[in-house]
Amino acid sequence: ILEWENANSRREISQLAESGGAPTAAPGEGEFMGEAIGAVAGLHDPRGIPALLDDIETGNMATEALAAFGDRAMPALLERLKASFPGTVVCMVDVPDLCVQLLHASALRALTQMAAPTTFTTLSSSNRARIRQLIIETISQGSPMDQVTALQGAGLLGDTGLEPLILHAARSEANASVRMYAVITLGDLRDQRLQSALQQIAAADPDANVRDAAHIALGKLGGH
Repeated sequence: ILEWENANSRREISQLAESGGAPTAAPGEGEFMGEAIGAVAGLHDPRGIPALLDDIETGNMATEALAAFGDRAMPALLERLKASFPGTVVCMVDVPDLCVQLLHASALRALTQMAAPTTFTTLSSSNRARIRQLIIETISQGSPMDQVTALQGAGLLGDTGLEPLILHAARSEANASVRMYAVITLGDLRDQRLQSALQQIAAADPDANVRDAAHIALGKLGGH
């Protein structure tokens, strides 16, 4: 059913592109798609991976389902990270460059969600290393949107060895949202050694949201 729905969506998008129209969802279509994605995810059958990849940009339900497949979904997700405009893939955005960004961001989200303990421990040692390195590289040099995704993955990973990199982002990144998520991740690591740095951020960051996040992070560490 999900593959049939994806095929219909591809056909409609192709027809709209030819006529110059924009994709629109019929009433109830999003709910139906969500139920189909949930049903496929619930089967835990790797034969569902291609259909879930076709819906990867629809949100967390699809990315979390792909992440749960671990090693079996890694090759396809890594390929999606470096793909050019995927003309055969369903994308409800009719701007090719934006579609590529959306699909890339969704693949990155699925990969970083593999850092969750329930999935990460099931990965092969080489894929665990790939996920960790992907998180490091993206925090260091990704776009702000990708940096936020990678920081969320770092929080799932819970690796205190990444603290210097995350702390640098919390102190130095120009984008306030990136700084805020870096601070949130530091709080999730619950390392008492971070109290002093978080106190400085809570007092001095120019953005109120970052300062608030630092106070919340300090609460997680038992600080003030």
